[in-house]
Amino acid sequence: MHRWSDRNLTLLELSAALLLIAVFIGVFARYVLIIFARAESTMVSATVININTALNYHAMFAVLNKNRDKLAALETMNAMNMGRAPLTRTDTGEHGHNEFLNQQFHHWMPGNYIGEFAAPDPDRIPGGKWYFDVAENMLVYRVNNPEYFYSELEGAPRIRFRVRVEYKDVNADGKYDPAIDNFRTVKLESQEHYEWRF
Repeated sequence: MHRWSDRNLTLLELSAALLLIAVFIGVFARYVLIIFARAESTMVSATVININTALNYHAMFAVLNKNRDKLAALETMNAMNMGRAPLTRTDTGEHGHNEFLNQQFHHWMPGNYIGEFAAPDPDRIPGGKWYFDVAENMLVYRVNNPEYFYSELEGAPRIRFRVRVEYKDVNADGKYDPAIDNFRTVKLESQEHYEWRF
């Protein structure tokens, strides 16, 4: 009769079996963490793309309608408000379709955005949440799966973004003046290098 049938395992065999099970559990746990981290990185990238799309829509209409105040305000605004503040006839003039564009903007507003904070402590912000740091004028994402995330920023794992207007500096003064400089594009830009290492 085969020795496994009598269930008389030696201590060595039992230890080997337990070690093998532990290895399988470790490999599976690592695989699950990678899946979660990949999903998180994809979600962050998609949110940034959607915000950039909304920013450029607003900027486009501001340029078409020569709304210099709107262009000047882009760099200091909370980019998440692109999905909250609907485009009006003042924004689009005769060049856009407000109802269609507003529906598109509201569809991308992430449900994990928790609002504006005057002086937030990143350690107290839950992982997986977006928030706006009013004091620093930055949109911040608090990383939920830091095991495969790297950043030059010290402290709680997070990504800090700021709206940046790209323009031709006609008067070479180093700052954007919509009355003088030529607007090129606008985008949400990370303030520190970061990457996901899978």
